[in-house]
Amino acid sequence: MLLPLLVFFFVTACVLGGFFAMTHMPGMLAARQLDRRLREVSDDVASADPDSDDSVVKRASGGPLPGVDRLIARTGAGLSLGRLIDQSGVRTTPSAIVVSSFIAAVAVGAAVWLFAGQQPVLAMAGALFAAFVPIGFLLRKKSVRMKRFEEQFPEALDLLSRAIRAGHALQTALGMVADELKEPVGPEFKKTF
Repeated sequence: MLLPLLVFFFVTACVLGGFFAMTHMPGMLAARQLDRRLREVSDDVASADPDSDDSVVKRASGGPLPGVDRLIARTGAGLSLGRLIDQSGVRTTPSAIVVSSFIAAVAVGAAVWLFAGQQPVLAMAGALFAAFVPIGFLLRKKSVRMKRFEEQFPEALDLLSRAIRAGHALQTALGMVADELKEPVGPEFKKTF
């Protein structure tokens, strides 16, 4: 009676093991292959020059306080601040803007407090004004960059149309525009290319 019971458990284990291998192993192997490929790509990105724009993988630059960057990224304000930084063309991070706003507010608030006869209303007004100076700087840089983009965009479209008329592929024409034109149109077309 013991032998048929052992044979039953052995056959059941083989059937269940075969079923497991047939259903779960391909997914596990694909996940392992994907992880290996992602590690290879991330190693290539890590070994590349951090100032180079040759990669299609967007690298987030680290700010002075990575914890603040993560905290800001969770909020809606972090998305709009990141978008403003991208549109202004300034190479900084949201945490750097927040830290500079805080430092400016404290410094100006303390200076106004000391030199204006310790009036809290003036100190608070000065601190609020100084806190928004970095945001104002980004807004000014964004408007200047957008104006330059509007000035260069017709030239970019003209170059793109001439390249396509000359028989170049769209991808090649985009690359030509990216190489020929300067900031801000060239880098934007390079991202598209």
